[in-house]
Amino acid sequence: MAKKERTPVSEMSAEELRLREVKKMKSQKRKEEKREKLIECLQFVVANGDAELAAKARTLLPRSAGGTAPVGGGNRVSVRDILLPLFPNGVGSQATEDDVWTALKMDRSSMRKKIVQNLKKSRPEDRLWISFNMSDGVYTLEAEGANPPADWLGYVPIDVDR
Repeated sequence: MAKKERTPVSEMSAEELRLREVKKMKSQKRKEEKREKLIECLQFVVANGDAELAAKARTLLPRSAGGTAPVGGGNRVSVRDILLPLFPNGVGSQATEDDVWTALKMDRSSMRKKIVQNLKKSRPEDRLWISFNMSDGVYTLEAEGANPPADWLGYVPIDVDR
């Protein structure tokens, strides 16, 4: 079959231009509906899936829908999603330096930077308050949320009242 040649826009009739616009609008509407359905599915996985699957789904969700990916696309992961799998039992659970190295290939200084970055750049309700005991080499998830634990001696963001 021979390929149909395209008619330049300048040579199209009014009816052809109108049909072209209608096709564009239908295509755009289908894309938006598909995107909305995908976002709905990913939000369901984040709410009901296991922690690992939810973290992966959150990276696909745009920020406007509660995810970590930029609205235009991309595949960014929040610091919280990097640190949270180290503490599977939630507040009070611990991870050794070996666990951190095995999972993230991070030493003490890199981990300290990630902890501070989590406190600085996360939304207040998403903050992870992680302490480190140098003598034992153990990281402990002290608290989650906007407020630091009562005996917190580490970095505190400016917007937190002590």
